Amino acid sequence: MPNRLFTIASLFWAVGALYGCAQKNIAPGAECAQVHYCLNALIDERLQAYTVASPSVDKYVFLNGEEEQQTMVLDEARWEAEFSAFREADIDKPALIGKYLVDTLFVTTDSLTRVSYIAKDEKLRTRYLHLYFKPGGAAPAYIEARLETKNLFYTSVQELAFAPGEYYSINGYQNIWLLGQDTFAIKSVFKQ
Repeated sequence: MPNRLFTIASLFWAVGALYGCAQKNIAPGAECAQVHYCLNALIDERLQAYTVASPSVDKYVFLNGEEEQQTMVLDEARWEAEFSAFREADIDKPALIGKYLVDTLFVTTDSLTRVSYIAKDEKLRTRYLHLYFKPGGAAPAYIEARLETKNLFYTSVQELAFAPGEYYSINGYQNIWLLGQDTFAIKSVFKQ
C-alpha cells in the first residue's frame, strides 16, 4: 500500500507538471532572457551539482490525507522531473516584461533581502516569485513561488519552496471537473 501511494502521488504530480508545461511550451534548461532573475539558470546549476554529488533525500508524500516516506538517491532524469514545477515558475521571458510588480524588502528578522515579483494579471500562471538573498549572496538562499492554472475544467494551485542543499517542497491541490479535488504535499529533505 505505501509504495502504491508513492507511485500514485508521483504520477499525479508529474501529470500536473506536464499539463502545465504543455500549455506554456516550457523547455527545460531554457536560455536566460535577462529580463528578471533567471530561475532556470539556478536550477540547471543545482541539478548538475546534485547529479554529480548524488545526495540522498528523505522524500515525504501526502495525497488526500495519506502519507508515505522514502529515502532515495535520484538520477539526472529524476532530478529534472522533481524540479519541473520550479522551472514553470521561471518568469525570465521577454514576453513578461512589465507584467510583474518588482519589490525589494530587507527582512530584518532573518537579515535577508527579499526580491518579489508579483503578477499584475490574474491569468499569469506564476502568481508570485519571492527570492531571499543573504547579504552579499549572488544566488538566492531561499525561493518561494505560487503557480495557478484555472479554466472551465481544471484548477491547479501549487505553493513551491526551495532552500538549495536543504529541502524543496510543493503543496497544493488539483480540481478536475467531474473527478473532484485532490490535495497533495511533497517535501524532500537533503540528508547531511
